[in-house]
Parts: sequence; structure tokens; C-alpha cells
Amino acid sequence: MFSSTTTIPVSCKKAFKWLSRAESFRRLEPPWENMIRFQSCEPLKEGSRITFSYHLGPLVLPWRLKVSEYKQNESFTVEQIPFTQWSYHCRLKPLDDDSCEITEELDFQKRSFKHSTEKKITSALHYRQETMKNDLLCINRYPDKQLRILIAGSNGFIGSEIVTFLRAAGHKVIRLIRKKTHQHDVIFWNPNQNHLNTKDLEGFDAVINLCGENIADHPWTKRKKERILTSRLQSTNLLIEKLNQCTTKPPVLLNASAIGYYGNCQDQHIDEKQPQGKGFLADVCSRWEEAAMNFSNRTVLMRFGMVLNPKGGILKKTLPSFNIGLGAILGQGDHLISWISTDDLIYQLYHCLMQEHISGPVNFATPDIMSHKQFCNTLAKHLHRPCRLKVPAGLLRILFKDLADEVLLASIAAKPQKLLDSKAEFAYSDLEKTFAHLLK
Repeated sequence: MFSSTTTIPVSCKKAFKWLSRAESFRRLEPPWENMIRFQSCEPLKEGSRITFSYHLGPLVLPWRLKVSEYKQNESFTVEQIPFTQWSYHCRLKPLDDDSCEITEELDFQKRSFKHSTEKKITSALHYRQETMKNDLLCINRYPDKQLRILIAGSNGFIGSEIVTFLRAAGHKVIRLIRKKTHQHDVIFWNPNQNHLNTKDLEGFDAVINLCGENIADHPWTKRKKERILTSRLQSTNLLIEKLNQCTTKPPVLLNASAIGYYGNCQDQHIDEKQPQGKGFLADVCSRWEEAAMNFSNRTVLMRFGMVLNPKGGILKKTLPSFNIGLGAILGQGDHLISWISTDDLIYQLYHCLMQEHISGPVNFATPDIMSHKQFCNTLAKHLHRPCRLKVPAGLLRILFKDLADEVLLASIAAKPQKLLDSKAEFAYSDLEKTFAHLLK
């Protein structure tokens, strides 16, 4: 049997309520697991079921789980069905009115494991407990009220994580999607055809806009640049136009942007007061933010730094080479980078959502600014692999065009001054700790 216990400074009732929501099961999935997707996930109660697809080599296998021994605010068990090969037990013990102890146990019928399997299970339990504690700490800092939230651009790895967190926190999240469906928690729109029904937007407490084509998946050809800009302006202009027409407008809009707004700042450390820099990406960010600022109520411009999660972004691209000892430093590696884990991005978004005095541009990055070379060496050290290769800047410019100078080699040391001034807390401001959490 594998067991892990943690103390959380929230009541048993609050912790159990969070654990009982279907999305908390998704939220606690380690990012290195091979789950493809959840097919169904019911709120936890006696007899409820969870089904997801699991990748085993070339095969995609369905796993079915059933909840049993459910005791409100005390404990529950999840078993694999129809053949019980393992079972998961969760018990909550009150320590006082505002704290509890949560114990998770994983019991297998097969008692013999390889060392690698034991390490994987132990890592998964540690990940679950750390995420559970950080999520509940974040949620508990703010008023306990259910919000109705609209989100555009929820299909990416950042958007999907935000949706999962907000639903696990008890909020009602409605997604704007571009495919007609009979799902109850979505609204259809088509920015390409200027289609969005204003009546569908009435009564929301907040809107989150993450729409925009990936900027780093292909070289910046003329056509790629057009898609990057158009995908942001077209969707944002339509969304803001319709929101401003609502009888009951949402009190707040949180609109994505990027620290690319500042351009290449060399060795200069900057905050939100820094003016717009030079370059294509700086221009895209500026025009995207101008479109969002046309919203008539409070608007937060979330300038994302480099987002860390093995499910997407820079880590997904670089981990395969670093894992086999072929990790490489780009250029001289002395350019500065501003980064943030997906969890902290979510926590800071929630902070901005709940703190009504925050508006305008906000840098979403940790205070731990470092060089690209330091980042690569820290990653290699965590993986116990060397990092001796370098990719010449000239080659990067040939392969990736303007993307090389404006993203891959750009030096942007963006301090999250507004978040620090508003007493925001970071769970992962240390890169080594971040890798220890995200990577098994």
C-alpha cells in the first residue's frame, strides 16, 4: 500500500466539497500521466462513475472507476471496475475548525512492483497532495461565492487548465466554442462570420479571453503573421462589441496578452509601466490590448511570460531532446527570460479576478528572472542529463525568421510589480521546485 498525508488550512467541509466535484479529479492528474481524455466524470457520491482513456504503447484503453464507501465530509473509496486490481482511499480528519488532515492511500492486489513503478506512484501522490493544498489555499483566500464565468479560447493547454480549476472551485464556467453542439455548458460563436448572439452573453460575472493562434509553432511567414494578428483582433473585437451591447454587462474582462509587448529589453529589468517595445510581436500585443480596452468595465490585460507545463508550450517542445541528453542552449544563452508555471498563472488569474482594484496591464511572471542558459542548465540538472550543445543564433534566424529574434532570443526581464504590490502569492517562484512538481 502507498500512503501520503498532508495538512491543509481549510475546514474538512470545504476540502471535501472541493474533492467531491468532478473537476477536482481532472485537476489532480499529474501532467506526466498518459491519460488521453475523460469520457465521463460524475460528481463524487456513492456509486458515481469515472471513465477515461489511457495510452499504453500504441493502444488506447478505457479505464472505469466506481466510487464506494462514501461518507460525507469524512472519506470515500474509488475502485477500478469490473475487475478490482487497485483501490484508492481518501480520508479527512478535522484538526480544528479551519484545518484538516487528508490521507490518500493506493492499494494494489499485485504486491510486487519495479522500483520505477513505485517511484511513479509516490511521485503521483506527492503531486496530488501538493496541488490539492495549493488550490485550496488559493481558493480560501477569497470570498466563497459562485461566479458565472465565460471563457473564450478554452481548447489550448492553458485554457483547459483554467476551466478545470474554476469548475473545481465551484464556479459555473461556460465556454465559447466554434462548433455547434448540444452540450449545455457551451455557447456557439463564429468570429470569421461575425456571429455571436448578444442574448447569450447576459448575466455573466466575468469573461476570460484567451483567443489567438499559437505564435511559436511555425516560422513567421507573411501568412503566419497575418493569422497571428487576425485570430486575436477578429475574435476580441467581436466579443467586446457584443459584451458592450449587453443589458447586464460582466463586471470584469480578463484578456490575455504577453510580455512580448515590451520587445527585446536587453539587460533592462522592467515592470508594467514600461512603454511598448519594437517588433511584430510588440505590435500584435499592443493592438490586441487596445481592442480589449474598448470594454466598458474593468479590464485586466494579462501579459503572460513563458508558461511552464509539460502538456504544452516550451517544455513540451524541449523535453524530448533534454531527456536523451541532447538539450541545447539557444544562441549565447545570456538573454533573460521571465517564466511562470501553469499553476501560478491560474492562481494569479484568480487573484486578479477576485481583487476588484486590479486593472490594466499585469505581468504574469515570477520574480525569479534568469538567463536562458541558467534555465537550460536547471532543467538538465533536474533530469540528470548534460546540456553541452548550442544552436547558433544565425541558424535560428534562418530556420525561424523573425520568431528567432522576437521570441527565442529575446531578452525580457518582466517583474510582476502589480501582483507583488497587491500581495499576490506565488506557489512556484523557484525553478528547481517548479520542475520537481511538474516533472516526475
